This record gives sequence, structure tokens and C-alpha cells, in this order.
Amino acid sequence: MHDLLVASAPTGAPPIEVLVVSTPVPGQVQIAHRTVSGHPDVITRPTSDAVPLFWRFVLEKFGITGA
Repeated sequence: MHDLLVASAPTGAPPIEVLVVSTPVPGQVQIAHRTVSGHPDVITRPTSDAVPLFWRFVLEKFGITGA
């Protein structure tokens, strides 16, 4: 899998705040909240937790809820 980067708004000039979704090893998903301040919040879980984990980060970090 390629990394997926998600921003809360259209990107402008860097640096920007993003969520990075990646698979560090087979069977694992890692979601990292990369901030402008440089203090990332990173969590790694089994791929079966990927979707709920992604939406949790989107809600907590960007305040966006799914439909």
C-alpha cells in the first residue's frame, strides 16, 4: 500500500497539518497526525482496526464527522 495523506482543508504552502495512513508491516496499519509544531501522534494497530481508527483520528484531530 502507498501512504495516504489527508489534510483538513485544501493545501497551501507547507508546512501543513496532515494525517498519514501507512502500513509499516503486513497486517498492520499506522495512522500519524503530523502537526506544524512537529509533535506527531502515532498509533499502530491490526489492519482490521483501520477504518474505525481512521475516523477516530479525523474526528479528534480535525473535528470532522463521517456521514
